[in-house]
Amino acid sequence: NDLRLGETVDDELDGLPEIPAWGDDQDGAPDDEDGVAFDAYLGSPALPSAIMVIGETSAWDVTLTVPDDDILGDAYLNAWVDFNRDGDWADAGEQITTDTLAAQGTTDGTLSLSIPVPADAAPGVTHARFRLSYAQGLGPTGAVNYGEVEDYQVQLISPPEKSIVATSEAHTTNADLTIGEIVRYKLTVSVPEGDLSNFVITDTLPAGLMYLDDGIVSHSFTSDSGMTSTQFTVSGGPFGDGVAPIFSLGTVTNPDQDDNEEFVEIEFNALVLNVDGNVAGVSLDNAFQVTYDTFDYTAAPASITLVEPSVSIVKTVTTSPPIDAGDEVTYQLTLTNEGNASTAFDLAVDDILDPNLDLTDPNNVSWTAPAYAIIANNSDAINDEVHLIINKLEPGDQVTILITVTIRTSVSSGEIIPNTAALAYTSLPGANGTASNPTGSTTPGNTGDQNGERDYGPSDSQDITIDSPQVDKLDPTPTDYTIGEDITYDIKVTLPEGTTQSLVVVDDLPPGLAYQSHTIITTAAASGGRLGEDFNGAFTNDPPTVTAPGGSGDDVTFDFGDTTTAADNNAGNNAFLIEIVARVLDVADNSNGDLKDNIGRVRYTNPNTGNTEETTDTATIGIIEPLLAITKEVVSLPDPIGPGGQIAYRITIEHMPASALDAYDVVVTDNLPSSLTNGQVTSTSPVTLTWSYDPATGILRIPASGSFDIPLGAVYTIDYTAEITNEADPGAAIENHAAAIWSSMDGEFASRERDYSDNDAIIIQAEGEFGDLPDGPYPTLYANNGARHLIPTGATAFLGAQLDAEINGQPNAGATGDDDAGSDDEDGVIFLTPVIAGSPAQIQVTVSVDGYLHGWIDFDANGVLDDITITAVDGSTITPTAMRDYPITAGTHTFTFTTPITATNLSALYSRFRFTSYDTTTDPPNDPPGQLSYNGLALDGEVEDYVLMSLGNVVWFDEDGDGVQDAGEPPIENVIVNLLDSTGAAVTDADGVPIVAVTDVNGRYNFGGLPPGDYIVEIAASNWNTGNPFGSDGLYPSAYGSPGQGGDDQDNTDDNGDHDGAAAIGNGARSGIISLIPGQEPVNEDPQETTSNANSDLTIDFGFTLPVSVGSLVWRDENANGVQDAGEPPIEGAIVTLLDSGGNPVTSDLNGAAINPLTTGADGIYHFTNLPPGDYMIQVEPPAGMKPTPIQTADPDDNDNTDSNIATETSPGVYRSDPVTLSIGGEPTNELFADGSSDQDGHRDASGNMTVDFGFI
Repeated sequence: NDLRLGETVDDELDGLPEIPAWGDDQDGAPDDEDGVAFDAYLGSPALPSAIMVIGETSAWDVTLTVPDDDILGDAYLNAWVDFNRDGDWADAGEQITTDTLAAQGTTDGTLSLSIPVPADAAPGVTHARFRLSYAQGLGPTGAVNYGEVEDYQVQLISPPEKSIVATSEAHTTNADLTIGEIVRYKLTVSVPEGDLSNFVITDTLPAGLMYLDDGIVSHSFTSDSGMTSTQFTVSGGPFGDGVAPIFSLGTVTNPDQDDNEEFVEIEFNALVLNVDGNVAGVSLDNAFQVTYDTFDYTAAPASITLVEPSVSIVKTVTTSPPIDAGDEVTYQLTLTNEGNASTAFDLAVDDILDPNLDLTDPNNVSWTAPAYAIIANNSDAINDEVHLIINKLEPGDQVTILITVTIRTSVSSGEIIPNTAALAYTSLPGANGTASNPTGSTTPGNTGDQNGERDYGPSDSQDITIDSPQVDKLDPTPTDYTIGEDITYDIKVTLPEGTTQSLVVVDDLPPGLAYQSHTIITTAAASGGRLGEDFNGAFTNDPPTVTAPGGSGDDVTFDFGDTTTAADNNAGNNAFLIEIVARVLDVADNSNGDLKDNIGRVRYTNPNTGNTEETTDTATIGIIEPLLAITKEVVSLPDPIGPGGQIAYRITIEHMPASALDAYDVVVTDNLPSSLTNGQVTSTSPVTLTWSYDPATGILRIPASGSFDIPLGAVYTIDYTAEITNEADPGAAIENHAAAIWSSMDGEFASRERDYSDNDAIIIQAEGEFGDLPDGPYPTLYANNGARHLIPTGATAFLGAQLDAEINGQPNAGATGDDDAGSDDEDGVIFLTPVIAGSPAQIQVTVSVDGYLHGWIDFDANGVLDDITITAVDGSTITPTAMRDYPITAGTHTFTFTTPITATNLSALYSRFRFTSYDTTTDPPNDPPGQLSYNGLALDGEVEDYVLMSLGNVVWFDEDGDGVQDAGEPPIENVIVNLLDSTGAAVTDADGVPIVAVTDVNGRYNFGGLPPGDYIVEIAASNWNTGNPFGSDGLYPSAYGSPGQGGDDQDNTDDNGDHDGAAAIGNGARSGIISLIPGQEPVNEDPQETTSNANSDLTIDFGFTLPVSVGSLVWRDENANGVQDAGEPPIEGAIVTLLDSGGNPVTSDLNGAAINPLTTGADGIYHFTNLPPGDYMIQVEPPAGMKPTPIQTADPDDNDNTDSNIATETSPGVYRSDPVTLSIGGEPTNELFADGSSDQDGHRDASGNMTVDFGFI
C-alpha cells in the first residue's frame, strides 16, 4: 500500500529518537521524513528545525498520497506540537489538526495548515508529530495498519520587541516628546539555538524621526553559553528624515542548549525633527524588521506622541473709554501656555510704543508670574520700549504683564493709536536642549533648523481710539405738532479734550420742516440747565459760518473750523448748544401720524485717514392733524317721494379714529339743488348753533356767521329738512351735498395753517308713476324718456281705484311689471272685447277725478304706438276723435273705437293709457312743452300699460289616427273655428258679432287682440254639413275626432279637441279652457311665430281622421285545397281576436268603445270596425279537433278573398295571420264571397280589408 507523507516511506523495526528528530531521516535511504514544509526554519529542507513565534500563526504545508482503493477508502491526517514542552502531546490545544480528510486517489496532494501558537507557549526546543492513516481518532502514539508517521524539531521563540529606554528632556514624560528632543530605542530579538545566517535588523523610522549617527549605538547578547556574531555594522546612511538604519550581524551562533531564551539587543538614538509634519498630537510609530535564514518578522512598533508648547499672547486695554489727551492708559498682556504637556522656554516679550504714548518709567511695567519663572525687565523709558525675558512657562500656566502709559497732548479727536506686543519662545531649554541627559547625546542643530529646536513667534495688537465728538439731538417738548406750528430743537455737541479738526454741525431737517432761526449757546446760564458748565474751548470760526436755505427739508450747516477743547480732564466743560427753530409746513410730505426724524450731524476730519467722519443723533416728532368725517343721512322720506314732500336729513360731524387734534374754525354748508327748497335746521347738538338759509342760492349755512370748534373726541349732529319741488323728475336723482371746512390752528395763520374739507352726498330718486311696456321699442325706462307722472303730496288724479309709486319703469314682455311691483294699480282700463282687425272694439275706463285721457295701441305690432280713434263714448256715437287730452269726468266710462284693418291677429298688441288732471296742451309751469305723448313727463296722474294676446294653430288630417301631428300629415283647409269664452258663449266684437276664423291652406287659424283670460276654441258642427270639409261631399266625409284631448298643455303636436271618434260627427269638437296669461305663454312654439312672443299660444291644434276595418270568413275546406270553393260550409263557434302588430289584443276603437274577441255565427263571418289605420293580426281558435287546411297563404295583404291566411300556430289550437296593413282609401273594394255574395263591409269599402280568411279541415 502506498499511503504516505511526502515522496516515499520506509520501514523500521522501531523508533529512532534523538533531539533534532532526524533519526528516521538519516536511517537508510532515501530520507522519507519529507512530508512537511515549514514557513521558517533553520538548517535545510531535508533536516529542518522549524521556528514558531509565540502568539503568532505559522503556515505549514503537508504533502501526501492516498491510493485509489475503494476498500480502504479515504485517509485522515492528525498532527501535534508540544507547545508547553512537557514531553507529551496530550495537553489542550497541542493537536494542531484532527482527522483532516485526505481523499482516496490523491497523489502528492497538499494540505495547508494554519497553526496559531498559544500566547502561553513555553519558549525553547520542542517537537511536532504528523500521522497519516485510514484510521480516525488516531492518537500521537500506538500502532495502526498502513500509513506513515513523521516527527520534526520545532523551536518556540518570543516575538521581537522594540522599546524606549530614554529621552533627552526631563520636562516631557513617557512617550511624549517635543520638537528637537532625542529618544533612545532598544531592539530585543529572541533567537533560536543554532547558526543564524545573514542576521539583519532594519529599523523602519517614520517621517519626522532621524537616526542619530552619534557613535553611541550599541549591541549585546543575552546567553548562558556565549553567543557570537561574525560582524556588527550600521548602514543605510546618509541619515535624514525617515531614513532607516540597517544593523547587520552576519552569522549569529547560539550554542546554548538549555531551557532559557537567548536574545540579541541593539540600542540607538533618534531625533524628533523640526519639520512641518511634526505638530502637537501627531503619533510617530517606529517598527523594525528581523531577517535570518528563512525567518522574516516585523516587530510591533513603539509609538511616541508629539507635544509642543503653545503660548498665546493677548493684549487688552484695561482703561475704560472715553480716552483723550493727558489720560493714563494701562495695557494688559496675558501669556498662557496652552500646549499639551510641553514647557515653553526662553520667552521674549517686546512692545515698541507709538509716539503718542509716553512710558515715562520702566517701573510702569509690572507682572504676575509662577514662582519658578525668572523674568528680566530690560525696558527703555527714553525710547518708550518694553522688553521682558522669561526663562520658561510650563503647560497651563500664565504670566500677566501690565504696562501703564500717558496719552500725549498732541493727539486729535478720533485718532487711532496702534500698539503691538510680540512674543518669541522655543521648544527646548537653551540652544541645544539639556546638555547632560540619559540618551548620551544632544540636539545637533541650531534653533529653527530641521535638526534643531523649534521657535515660535505670536503677537497681538490693541488700538486706542481717542474719543470722537458726540452729538445729542434733544427731544423737543412737546413731541407732537400740527401743520403751521414752530418747533425748537437743541443740538448738544460734546468734544473730546484736544483738537477737533474741521468741526461742522449739520441740522438735517426732514421734508416738511423748514429752518426759521438759530442761537449758539456756550454758557450754562443761557442753556436753561442743559449745560452743566460753560464751554471751555475755542472755535476757529466764531461765529460759525452758517448755510441755511430755509426750504422744506433743507439742511442747516454750521462750520466752526478747528476747535480746541482744553485738556483739563474736566468732562463737564466740553459741550455747547445750538438752538434751532423749524416750522411744520403745509406740504404734501406732512400727514397725520407721520413721524419726522430730525438728524443732528457732527462732522470732523479723522487725523488717521484725512477723511471726514460723522456722528449722528435723531430726535423724532409726530405730525398730528384734526381729521373730521361728515356723514349725511336721510332720517325720513315722504311717501311718495314727490313734489311737496319733506325730506328730513341729519349731518354728523365727528373725529375720525386717527384724528389727534381739535378742529378749529368749522363751517358746515348744504347747497340744496333746484329740486329741493326751504331748508330748515330743526336741532343741533351738543351745543346750539345758529343757521341761515338763502332761497336765492339754496345754501344752508351753520353757523349763520363765523365758525365753531370741535374738540377732539366730540361728535356734532345737525338735523334739518328740505321740501321737494316740482322740478324733481321721477326716476331722476335728487343729489344733495353737505360740506364742512376747518383748519389746524386756532385763529388766523394765513399761509401757515392747513385748511381741511369733507363732504358727503345723499342721492334720492324721486318717485312717480311709470309704465311697464317692454322698453325698446316702447319708451318705458327713465333712461329712454319713458312715460312717467309726478305724484304730488295728496295726489288724487289716477286711473282706477289707486296708484303706486316707482323710481323707474317696470318693463316686461307681459306688461305686468307695474302690476307685480307694490300694489297692483293697473286697474283703470278694461278691454270689454277683443281688438280684431276691421271690427269695432270697446274698453271701459275708470278715473278718480275729472281730467284728460290719453291712449295708444300698437295695432300693427311695429313697435310704434298708434292713436286710438274713439267713435262712441258711453254708447253715444261721436265724431271720430283721437284719444289725446280727451276730457273725462270722474267715474267709469266706455269707449268704442274701430280697429284698423292692418291690425295683427298673431303678435301681441301693446297699449298705453295716460290720465292727467290738466290739459297738457296748456303747458303749465314745469310741464314739458307740447301735447302729452306716450313718452315723457306729466305733472300728475297715472300711466297704465296693457297687452292683448293671441291664440291659434292647426287643423290637420291625422292619417294614422294616433292624435299626434306626424311629419307629412296634411293640413285641412276651410275649417270653421269659433272663439268662445270660458262658459262656452261666443266671444263677440263691440257690435255683438261672434268672432270666427277659417283655416287657411296650411290648416292654420288665429285669434288676435284678445284680452288676457280664459277661452275655448271650437271646431264648428257645421263643418260636417254638405259643402264643408267633413260633409258627405267633403274631402274628409264623416271625419272622426282624433284620440286624446291635450288641454292647455302648450304642446304643439297633440290634439286639443274633445268628441273623439264618431262623436265629432254633427257635434264638432272643443278644446278645454285655454288660459292666456301675459308673458307666460310659450315662445317659438310654431314657425309662424318668427319673433319670440310670450303673449301668444299657438299650440291649440285639432286632428281628424277616418276609420278602417278588417274581416272575412272562417270556413271548412272540405277538399283541403286551400281555396274557398262554392258550397264549402262556414264554421260556427270559432273565436276571433284582433291583435296589434306586436301580438297584443286591441281593446278599444276610435270611439273609445271596447273591442272584444268575436265568436263566429252560422255564417262564419267576423268583422272589426272603427279602427285607426295601422298594422293588425287576426287570431283564430276554431272548434276543437279542427286543423288548418294544408295549403296556406301567410300574407293577408294579397287582397285575395278566396285563400286561407294562417301563418303560425302560437299555441295548441290557436292560429294567427301575418300582419295586415289597413290604410284609409287603400283597401280593396267590392270583395265577394265564394258564392258571389257581397262582403260584410258596407261602410267606406275602400278603407276596409275583407280578405283575411281562415280555412280548416
